[in-house]
Amino acid sequence: MDFWKANVITALLFLVIHYPIWIYNEIFFHFGTHIYVFIIGLFFGFVYKKTGSLWSVIILHALHNFFVTII
Repeated sequence: MDFWKANVITALLFLVIHYPIWIYNEIFFHFGTHIYVFIIGLFFGFVYKKTGSLWSVIILHALHNFFVTII
């Protein structure tokens, strides 16, 4: 499978894995958040392709969550 197809599928899975917490927090119907997380998932896939390291994506995800929590 080529990179972009795999990246879109992975970004969709990244989006879906966030659904339980959104449903629990009653923010599931904020559709801008769906688009945002999907784009972040695409970006993380692109970073993984360029670096070849899952650690870079893990660190980016942790930093993203940290800054979102602060804001």
